[in-house]
Amino acid sequence: ITGLFDTKNIGTTKTVQIAGVTKGGGDAGNYVITQPTATADITAKTLTVTGITAANKIYDGTTTATVTANNPAFVGVESGDTVTIDTSSITGEFSSATVGAGKTVQIAGVTKGGSDSGNYVITQPTATAEILSASAGLSWSTPAAVAYGTPLGAAQLNATASVQGLFTYTPAAGAVLAVGTHILNVTFTPANPAYDADSTSVSITVTRKNLTVSGVTAATRTYDATDSATVSFAQSSLVGIVGNDLVQFDDSAATAAFADKSVGIDRTVQVTGLTLTGVAASSYTITQPTATASILPKTLTVTGITATGKTYDASRTATVTANNPAFVGVESGDTVTIDTSSITGLFDTKNIGTTKTVQIAGVTKGGGD
Repeated sequence: ITGLFDTKNIGTTKTVQIAGVTKGGGDAGNYVITQPTATADITAKTLTVTGITAANKIYDGTTTATVTANNPAFVGVESGDTVTIDTSSITGEFSSATVGAGKTVQIAGVTKGGSDSGNYVITQPTATAEILSASAGLSWSTPAAVAYGTPLGAAQLNATASVQGLFTYTPAAGAVLAVGTHILNVTFTPANPAYDADSTSVSITVTRKNLTVSGVTAATRTYDATDSATVSFAQSSLVGIVGNDLVQFDDSAATAAFADKSVGIDRTVQVTGLTLTGVAASSYTITQPTATASILPKTLTVTGITATGKTYDASRTATVTANNPAFVGVESGDTVTIDTSSITGLFDTKNIGTTKTVQIAGVTKGGGD
C-alpha cells in the first residue's frame, strides 16, 4: 500500500488517500475494494541559515553586535520549492556585555518569502565574535614649569581617564625634583577589567628658585652730589632656601646706589652685585635687595659779605655789603648761584662796642642743584 496527502502543504488532520489494498480468495471476484483514507499532519520543516557573520567590537557596556549577511541562504529547502531569504532587518546580540573571545551572537530578523515559505520555519542563526577590552581614555597634559623646591602635587600629577581606576605616578606626589627637565610617568589600572590598563608620560621643567635677602640696611648721609650709598649686610640672610641646602650670598663685589644724587627722606637704595655660593647655589637665583636711607642737605657757608661800623643810633640795624660773595662747600660740578640783592644786617645789640657780631640775613640760592 501507498499513501498520498491531499496536498504537499503543512496542516493538521490532513486526508491521506491510501492505495494498493488488494483482495484474494475463492470469492474475491465477487467484490470491489474502496481504497481507504486516513488522516495525518504535515508539520513545518525547520530551516537553518548560513552566510551571516558577526564582527568583533570594542567593549562598550552593551550586548549589541554588528552582523553582516554575505550570500545568506537557507539550508533544508526541498527541491522544487520556492523559498526566498530576507536579511534586510537582521540584528545581533552578544550573550553578555563582558569582554571575551568566541562569544555567541544570537542573530534575529531573518525572514522568508516565496510561494512555499509557509511550509517552513526558521531557526535564527548564531555566530561567534569577540568583545575586546576598551581604551580607558588616559590623557595627561604637559604641566607648567615649577620652581625648585615645589613638591609634586595635584597641579602636576593630574592625568585623567574616561573610567574609574587607580593612577600610580612616578615620581610620586610630594617629590621635590632638581633643577632641569624631568619625565613624569603614570600607570592607570581601570576598576573595570573591560578596559585596558594604560600608561603615559609627560615632561616637566624645574626652574631655579629665586631667593631674597632680608636685613640689609643703608646709612643716611649728607648730600655729596653722587648717588653712592653705604649698606651693611651684618644682619642679612637669604630667604627661601629649601630644606638644608647649602647656599650663601657673597657681597664682596656688591655696590649700592640711590636712584639719583638728590636730597630726600627714606629714599630707596638699590644693591647690586650680590652672588650666590655653596654646593646648592646652582638651584637658585637671587633678587638684588633694596634698603632705605636719607640724603640730607649739605650746609653751605657764605663769604664776601662785610658790615660797616656806625655811630650809635639806638637801633641794631647794620649796613652790609657784598663784595664777590660766594658759597663755600658746593660740590664739584653742581650749579648753585648766590643772590645777595636782599641782604640785611643786625648787630647783636644796639649798644656800642667793637668787633660786634652782625647777623646777616637774606642770602638766597638758585641754580639747577
